[in-house]
Amino acid sequence: MWPQFDTQRANPPGLVPGDNATDGQYLIELFRNKTFNPRDLAALVGAHTVGQQYFVDPSRAGQSLDSSPGVWDVRFYRDFSLANPPQ
Repeated sequence: MWPQFDTQRANPPGLVPGDNATDGQYLIELFRNKTFNPRDLAALVGAHTVGQQYFVDPSRAGQSLDSSPGVWDVRFYRDFSLANPPQ
């Protein structure tokens, strides 16, 4: 079953980063313009630890975004660090 969303329309370009955005300074500035400081951004990114993807790779819909599905922890940071990029 697909998750429920507020709208079926895509966000305007540039409103949120793309799926593969890795430039830290770009992300900090993008979210600073939305009143997030770097600490807020780190918390937002970390919240992805309990997320699932549905659209980037539809063949893997529902897959966890890190190696501890459904658990709120800090593995997302380790799993997706620049020293250990996703495969």
